[in-house]
Amino acid sequence: MYKTTREENKILTRTGRGTPMGEFLRRYWWPIGISAHLKTKPTFIRVFGEDLVLFRDGTGRAGVIGAYCAHRRANLCLGDIERDGVRCRYHGWLYDRNGKVVQIPGEPADSPLKKQDLRVPSYPVEELGGLIFGYFGPEPAPLVPHYNFLVGEGDVYITIQGFQNCNWLQCVENGMDPVHPSFTHGGAWPDIMSTEPELGFHETEWGMVYKAYRKTKEPNMLNYRQHHLLMPGISCGGSGSRYLSFGFPVAVGSIHFRSH
Repeated sequence: MYKTTREENKILTRTGRGTPMGEFLRRYWWPIGISAHLKTKPTFIRVFGEDLVLFRDGTGRAGVIGAYCAHRRANLCLGDIERDGVRCRYHGWLYDRNGKVVQIPGEPADSPLKKQDLRVPSYPVEELGGLIFGYFGPEPAPLVPHYNFLVGEGDVYITIQGFQNCNWLQCVENGMDPVHPSFTHGGAWPDIMSTEPELGFHETEWGMVYKAYRKTKEPNMLNYRQHHLLMPGISCGGSGSRYLSFGFPVAVGSIHFRSH
């Protein structure tokens, strides 16, 4: 088995601006929030090591800008939402969705500050399939991929949002690991508890898929699980149990976005 070197691991996992993988990953749209959760309060997020604030202005438009006020570095996630953007809670500087300072209280009309183009970083956002996507790369931004699980008919359930204390590649590796579900998730899925699968990996047009078959307690029946990696970081998988061994099971499961 090939083992990556320290230098190779550094190249693959560091995603700060200016790093090889950071510049590569920034050329994709990434899910950064859930539409239904973003209401009247700004939300602190961290993407590619950058601290940002996600908010919806008073007209309902979503935006993502640098988290720290250009004045005294107060965190804008503590600010107040107004029609034109988010207002810093410290001195009241108002930022629009483009990160531009549009109002500076406490300064006279002829203040040099008001003549400057003061702004914090900002990035394009799009909403699709109940999710908020952000793009952090060079312009022009590509189109948001209209995957079936985002635009297809039927119900959509989105339940997980939070920080994971690991790098993006560890998330992808976890999603494409066919063995751990038997032991990590066996309590929730008793049909596969402590079972070792027969498996295979296959390249696809979009990335890779693994297919895993596990024996069940009933004769001539298998549990089937498949998991897709849509490059570079969308993990899509599911399983079905009690399928006849000579059948062709179809997996219906959950969607997990790996954006760290």
